[in-house]
Amino acid sequence: MTDDEIYTGAMEGDDDALHALVSSTREHVERVCAFFLAEDEALPGAVVGSYSRALVALGKGQRPDLPVKSWLSILATQECFGTLARLRSDYDVQTKQLEDMAGKIPTLVEITNDPKERVNFMIRGDIEDIPENHRLVLAMSELEGVHFLELAKRLSCSWATALNRLLAARQALAKRVKENFGL
Repeated sequence: MTDDEIYTGAMEGDDDALHALVSSTREHVERVCAFFLAEDEALPGAVVGSYSRALVALGKGQRPDLPVKSWLSILATQECFGTLARLRSDYDVQTKQLEDMAGKIPTLVEITNDPKERVNFMIRGDIEDIPENHRLVLAMSELEGVHFLELAKRLSCSWATALNRLLAARQALAKRVKENFGL
């Protein structure tokens, strides 16, 4: 089926057109979602959500002016951004928690008033005590200032995987600091 036939048929509820929409684009939509989410548990839901967005739009008579794959790429990207936004929010909450934790360590409070510098000193002091798999991620992100998008590129993984690894590394650091300082 052509893109026009898929759009027209899908808008009319034709099962063959709907099947063609999914079968002709499934691998592509999965690849787009995997670029952002890879091993994240939200990946299957993002793929399904991409098609849900498409069906809702077509059901409302909204016919895109793009080829089917291009349009579904946009919908898949939009669907993945919810997961990425949640991970970023988790990162921000965790940053605040680390800053609060560093503010409870008297030595760090004496050294600087800047919460970010305190966290940096805390990491430098305890990085050798956390598991190796977390050290690299933590060092790149927190000590070198590598943004999570660049981190994903350097680690050859998806954005979500990079954020999840960073969250896990920071969690391991927090656990170690709590143990060391009785927090």
